[in-house]
Amino acid sequence: MTWNDFSRDEKRAIIKSAIQIANADGRINYSENQFISVLVLKMNGDEQLMKDAIDMWKLNMIRVLRGMNNAKKEIVRDVWLKTMNRSGGGTFYGNTNVDRNTKEGNVIYKLGFECDIDVSGTYRVDEY
Repeated sequence: MTWNDFSRDEKRAIIKSAIQIANADGRINYSENQFISVLVLKMNGDEQLMKDAIDMWKLNMIRVLRGMNNAKKEIVRDVWLKTMNRSGGGTFYGNTNVDRNTKEGNVIYKLGFECDIDVSGTYRVDEY
């Protein structure tokens, strides 16, 4: 599956959710910002896609993410874990899991519940 398989709304929702995770501690650090910027570029996005993601309502983001098929939800979970890892909450590569005791982990568990995306296991995370 490639980013071309995702609609513009799905891309916006993924970016919006990554921003929420990155901002869990009240600030977006350099590594998190770089990761999200590269993510937008990989999606063939531009500044307007980023702006549209920021402006997206949270309830709309949840609706879009919840409506995705399981293959797309696995990619969303991978983006969430990579965003968390850029916060210093996990490993950049290899096996990682979500720690509810961190601010980022708390946001991911809440998003997972709201969007019907399982985040309870240990997952293989590769570089981008």
